[in-house]
This record gives sequence, structure tokens and C-alpha cells, in this order.
Amino acid sequence: MARGDSDWLMCGPLLASYWKDNRIVYYLSSYHQPSEANLTTTRHNKDGSETTLSITPTVKGYATNMGGVDRLDQMSRVNKSKKSMRWYRKIEMKLRDIALYNAYVIEGTVIDHTPTHKRERDLLSFRLDLAHQLIGSYRQERRAFKRPRMQESDEMRLK
Repeated sequence: MARGDSDWLMCGPLLASYWKDNRIVYYLSSYHQPSEANLTTTRHNKDGSETTLSITPTVKGYATNMGGVDRLDQMSRVNKSKKSMRWYRKIEMKLRDIALYNAYVIEGTVIDHTPTHKRERDLLSFRLDLAHQLIGSYRQERRAFKRPRMQESDEMRLK
């Protein structure tokens, strides 16, 4: 499959399509209709030259409204070292990541993440602050196990 190729399938009002840029990108849309319109976009190659690619109306609409790949997918982490993890744990972790990111976005609409003279608050600092708030004062100090001290009167020595 070459760069710029696409295909689609329609079932009722739902359009399923894919388009290849650097990777294959899949789209589901109930708004767009499949068409062979001559829409194009320009990509810059590593050597500085430009390549013109044909795109579908779904790709054009998504790029116009979303500004690229979905931010949630960019911010979610994929931990490939957890291959032995059960499938239901993977789903639970993915749903937790989605909920954390949604909370981060909602907080960003209420509180500006770029206060004056400070760095922008990123998702990692949000996660750490949330963990500290959830733990709160529940945290207990670990006490090292120590043997009780013997009294001098209890002390027995071998002769």
C-alpha cells in the first residue's frame, strides 16, 4: 500500500475508511460521505522536498477540526513490557488513563495550565498531584523491625 492510498466501506449511515500516510489511519464517520474528490495535502520529506498526497474528505475534516492525531492517543502511554498482563487489567489501565486525561483536560478548561512566569503544567505533574491527593494523610511510615532490648538482669552468659 502506497502513501496516500485509501479505501472505504459503508454500512447504513456509518462510513469506515482508512488512509495511509506514514502509517495507516482508520476513521469512522457518520458525517462524511465517500467521494473521489480531488483533495490534496502537502508533506515535507526528510531531504526537504515536498510530496503531494491525495486525501479523503474524512481525513481533511479530521485534520481541520482536530489538528492532527487525537491528543488522547498522543498522551496515552503504551507499555509493551506488560505482555504477560491479563487482558482485563490492560483494559482497566487503558480506561484509567482515559479518565485521567479527561480530568486533565477538564481541569485545563477551569484552571489555566500556563500561569504567568511558570512552566506549563503537564500530564505527568497532574498525575503526581492526583496521586498525592488520593493518598493524603493515609500514608503510614514503615517501622523497621527491631529486636527488643534485653535487660541486664535477663542477660545470661555462657561460661
